[in-house]
Amino acid sequence: MIKRLLLALLLTAAMLHAAAPTEESVTKLYIATFDRAPDASGLDYWLKTGLSTEEIARSFFEQPETKKKYPDELGNGDFISHVYDNLFDRASDGEGFAYWLTELDSGRVTRDIFILAVVNGAQGDDANILNNKTEVGLAFACNGRNDENEAYTIMQEAMTDPLSVSYIFYKYGLSECPVPNPGLPIVSQTTVTTTGGEAIEVKETEAGFIFTGYEGKIVLLEFYGSTCPHCLNDIPMYNSLQAKYGDRLVVISVENYGFLNSAALKDFANSHNMQYRTIAKESSGNLFDYAQTLVGQIGGVPYLIVLDRDGEIVTNGLNAFSESQLDGIIQGL
Repeated sequence: MIKRLLLALLLTAAMLHAAAPTEESVTKLYIATFDRAPDASGLDYWLKTGLSTEEIARSFFEQPETKKKYPDELGNGDFISHVYDNLFDRASDGEGFAYWLTELDSGRVTRDIFILAVVNGAQGDDANILNNKTEVGLAFACNGRNDENEAYTIMQEAMTDPLSVSYIFYKYGLSECPVPNPGLPIVSQTTVTTTGGEAIEVKETEAGFIFTGYEGKIVLLEFYGSTCPHCLNDIPMYNSLQAKYGDRLVVISVENYGFLNSAALKDFANSHNMQYRTIAKESSGNLFDYAQTLVGQIGGVPYLIVLDRDGEIVTNGLNAFSESQLDGIIQGL
């Protein structure tokens, strides 16, 4: 009876509390639903949808991967067993199984809410193995991995023993995910919009910028002009670096002359094969002013600011970097 009451409370909390998604919460949804680590591009996509964790859990059941894994004819009993095995590598205990089967069969609980409740209720060894799986899943994504077969294989090796995590990191060449620095107070914030229509909230700190949605990534922030010869010469360099480092790196170029509106700049970027994010002056908010408060007067272009994974300025300068220099800086971060 007590266990049923606790399960009911967990269920109620999962249904009433619309939580903002985090890398950790979405990673746990991948583990519970798909039995694999999140691919880097998938995790990035879901975190930028603007959906709550609960809405993402619901949306997972609209995906082809889910429909293939859990076809309509799969009974609720088998579904419960799959989820417990995905999360904890064990079968559901008898009382818990009977409770959830009744709730699912009655329609009082949907499968997505069931998953949230089980994830949030993990304790003891269940919590230990889920934490280990989550650490592995986060590392898989933040190291830019996107192979879904590897994402599945790597998750099968995570155990209750924390040493299993170290072994997986070694075997698959993973590094730990950087921990964002929580100690930087926000001075100001603004919103910029790329020519692709992506709105990004930018927070100015005492040491740099935090680009919301790109926490934990290295950022190359360039101010350039559409008629500047040096700026045009740098386009292949940024294309090369963006391609080389993939999801670990974000290149953002702000056209600072203001000669082109967003639509015209989008055409310009396409015609010059700029394979990274571009922002017109009219859509850059107060970003340039913020930059000048941090690095001093920006008297010309191209001007580059390099931000580390915590959003702190590593280096900056006017027309100052070759591709090999930037490659070396990035490798050191």
